[in-house]
Amino acid sequence: MDTIRLQELKALVLEQLEQHPVLKDIYSHRWVEEQFTAGQTRGFHPAVQILLGFTCGPRLAAGMEKAWLALTGQREPGDIHSRRSRLRGSPDRSWRDNHRDWWSCIAEVYLAAYLVTQRYGVQLSKGDGPDLALFAAQADPVGHIEVHSPRQTLEAREFDHHLFWALQDKAPLNLSLTARSSWASLSLAGDNAVALARRVAQVYDTITPATPLPLKTSLTLPNSSVDVEIGPGTGNSPHYPRQASTGPSFPTALLEDIIARAEDKKRQLSAADRWAVFAVEVAAYDPKSLYIHLFDTAALDHAAFPAELPDYVAGLIICAVSLTDVAPHAALGFPNPRSRWAQDPSLLEMLRLFHRPLRRKGRTR
Repeated sequence: MDTIRLQELKALVLEQLEQHPVLKDIYSHRWVEEQFTAGQTRGFHPAVQILLGFTCGPRLAAGMEKAWLALTGQREPGDIHSRRSRLRGSPDRSWRDNHRDWWSCIAEVYLAAYLVTQRYGVQLSKGDGPDLALFAAQADPVGHIEVHSPRQTLEAREFDHHLFWALQDKAPLNLSLTARSSWASLSLAGDNAVALARRVAQVYDTITPATPLPLKTSLTLPNSSVDVEIGPGTGNSPHYPRQASTGPSFPTALLEDIIARAEDKKRQLSAADRWAVFAVEVAAYDPKSLYIHLFDTAALDHAAFPAELPDYVAGLIICAVSLTDVAPHAALGFPNPRSRWAQDPSLLEMLRLFHRPLRRKGRTR
């Protein structure tokens, strides 16, 4: 990407931050300068791309600011310092590490902010217990929540990110990129992600109105190769083959991830003095077709607590963050019938806040 375009994009990020002083406190002018210096080779921090959302950037920034204000506006919000650090990341770390830390922190912050708007007091832990401690209006302890944001095909997301930047100095094209090979056998981290994005950008430069589409080609990477197809579409976003899932049940991979994480967090969850709930944030889980059916209205009526989860997990929340709003885009929650807290009124009252099916097309938002 040429220097002039980079300066234009940097100016857009700084302009957004000027309009959102709460975010500017997290992402300083120096931070932006570091990102545009190191990001060209290491990959830009997710917040940079959020602030460059162009058509929806202001809404995304406003949503992030609203969530942070809701959480930090409390009398005792807890360990804000470490969360601010995780939201910033570091230009010395890989894109994947920054992305993982940033989104897992976003999952905590938005869930906590939503509960604050529902008149709970929420404290962020310092790592010696579940992520969130909940308090009632009179500062009485209510319970705890451990937040987990699982990842799948994060490498493909890294490629998406690099492709976004590789196409910034290209003329807008109504084309789509589809990967035909098996992404499970292809490492797109680091150099491969950068190389593939640059190769795709070179192919885009050869496309003219007379070019017959779809255009199929094999692109060579430092350690492998991949077949891609460029065809008519509505944007430059890549598409990957996705396996649909039907029925109101947990996808196997997601359920296995939840069980493993709950076992890893046994000490934090079982040592809590009140009930401890496991919250799984799935907006970053890919492919999305594996979880969207969980939030269908009909599915919510038939969902049950997974029998495979241990008794020390008093309840389960599945939710999908929407960066433009503090409230989850969709969610469901249910108690563990085997837990000693199964009939606890405070647990059931909290879980009812997470009965949020996906909005149907045609319904008002």
